[in-house]
Amino acid sequence: MDIRFDGKRALVTGAGKGIGKGIAEALFAGGAETYALSRTQEDLDKLEAENPGMHTVCVDLSDWATARKAVEQIGSVDLLVNNAGILEQSPFLETEESQLNQDI
Repeated sequence: MDIRFDGKRALVTGAGKGIGKGIAEALFAGGAETYALSRTQEDLDKLEAENPGMHTVCVDLSDWATARKAVEQIGSVDLLVNNAGILEQSPFLETEESQLNQDI
């Protein structure tokens, strides 16, 4: 089955490696104008080198103000993949707000 995304704009968070990287590459290969977000510039440099023309944005999504600014600069998108996430295990009642922001 060949699914095309020509004329669509896609934003993928957590796109530096793993599942997020695979999703970003698949959308890009399918014709989407793809914006790959990650907090690790080195991962984004590699992704961009492997996929010339893909847009990459280095941003820490746990910093809400910076994340909002980055997304506003990208503009509207047709496809959104919220893949970013970190999980640090700790008892719920001992979880700090900053840790919860990173996990979510």
